[in-house]
Amino acid sequence: MREQEIKIPISIGHKNLLNYLVSFVDEEFRNDGIPLRFAITKTDDQFYYCEVGILQNKSLLNEKEVNSIFEFQKRKIENTDKFNAVLLVPTGIGSELGGHAGD
Repeated sequence: MREQEIKIPISIGHKNLLNYLVSFVDEEFRNDGIPLRFAITKTDDQFYYCEVGILQNKSLLNEKEVNSIFEFQKRKIENTDKFNAVLLVPTGIGSELGGHAGD
């Protein structure tokens, strides 16, 4: 696995941002490997500054079909007896608190 930083031009109005980002990531790494991690670490008036973790050795996946890291997959079953809770603290774009995407 390798990490790479990329700059993606700002989407006017930040409309349909997820689809916009997916198109850039998919095109950038189509032949390079499989993105496993994606984070926007900074933004300015011109670019989203992103970090992408790429799995270069596709043979590690044993020929399984790989879905995009951006694809929502609804669970087929639901267990309401136990659950995990996540506290998400915004430490990135537009946040008043400083931080890092890996926090």
